[in-house]
Amino acid sequence: MCSSDLQNAVDEVFEAVHKADLYSIVNFTFVPFGNAYFNTKKCYHPQYERQIGLSCWIRECENPSTSASDCFTAPLLCQHGTDECKENLIEACVLAHYADSKTHLPFLECYEGQRSDHHGNLAKCADMNGIDADKVTQCASGSEGTDATVANAKATVALGSAKLGTPWILINGKSYQGSNLKRAICEAYTGTAPPGCHKGDLGTPL
Repeated sequence: MCSSDLQNAVDEVFEAVHKADLYSIVNFTFVPFGNAYFNTKKCYHPQYERQIGLSCWIRECENPSTSASDCFTAPLLCQHGTDECKENLIEACVLAHYADSKTHLPFLECYEGQRSDHHGNLAKCADMNGIDADKVTQCASGSEGTDATVANAKATVALGSAKLGTPWILINGKSYQGSNLKRAICEAYTGTAPPGCHKGDLGTPL
């Protein structure tokens, strides 16, 4: 998932949720899978191919009742290569062990924000955020990490062709394509607005 677009999205989420302290009104879910897909027999292509391989995988595997048996067991291909697959796996394991977004969101901001050699910065970003790097590494090297990746794949493919790219941000199930995420979150919330949603903090008047 490590691209400039994703990094910008993580930065935007970090600014909107963490720095504005909107945790009380946000149920934040991060799915580190991006435009990856399982290279099934029916959709096979010798290398990553978004228009052929990814589109075919979505079409053939989005419906659990009709999907092929290798939809989530075939070789995994990631858009930006094997390093991206490793990074997604690390993030999946962090999320599996640290469900509190106040812990994993700052980790993601650190990990995605390094720009290069992300998986080499696991120890640094984990230490900064109270995360056990050894536990994460153990998860990533075994069946637990595989299960987390499959769960992320199923959550992603369930969006079908509605997901037009990565990152893909949803607010209350609807695609966010705006330029002020904090404002969009605050406008979607129907309860008493927390301090981070005060008019002066949103960049533009409500």
